[in-house]
Amino acid sequence: MSRLETKVKPIMESLFHSRRTGNTLTLPPAEASTLARWAVKTSWTAELSGLGNQNQDQTWLSPHALKQFASRDVPPTVSWVWLASHQDLDRVEQMQAHVAIDRTSPPAPGEAARRLHASALVINGIVLVVYNFESREHFPPPFRPMHGLRLWPRPTAVEFPPPEVSHQEVTGAIAHYGHWFPLHNRAFDHSTRI
Repeated sequence: MSRLETKVKPIMESLFHSRRTGNTLTLPPAEASTLARWAVKTSWTAELSGLGNQNQDQTWLSPHALKQFASRDVPPTVSWVWLASHQDLDRVEQMQAHVAIDRTSPPAPGEAARRLHASALVINGIVLVVYNFESREHFPPPFRPMHGLRLWPRPTAVEFPPPEVSHQEVTGAIAHYGHWFPLHNRAFDHSTRI
């Protein structure tokens, strides 16, 4: 993890400089992937520390996801990461949501709920949003078109800074998850009686 911190430091410094000066910065795909991997690591570390030692069994992370993360130089396949520009250059904040929703209504006996772990890291005008899903379902981005730059999956070169997002938009990206995580992913079974 210290190697990852060392690799991401100059990337973050360039982003901070670009954000404060307004000068355009092109982030190549390799750097976008490194930044995305750091964002996932930071998100997962915050979740683990927030749960405390006695609640580690409640983490979103599976042993498989942790092993995959440790053994590869790219973010995990369960993660999606966006980069945005925050309107406040002096705000430092981290937000998280851990959501579990039954696949059907009423819940099917013995069937595991779908789970989402969403996280936003706001650092001095930069926003990194991480969504972790158990599957690679298609879903809309968290911000308006051109306001959020997707870093992962399929990283491409991105131009930073994009137009700013408000703090309300960042909070909404974490708290209002219905757009990319609908209430149920199967039709209601009207034949079932409670």
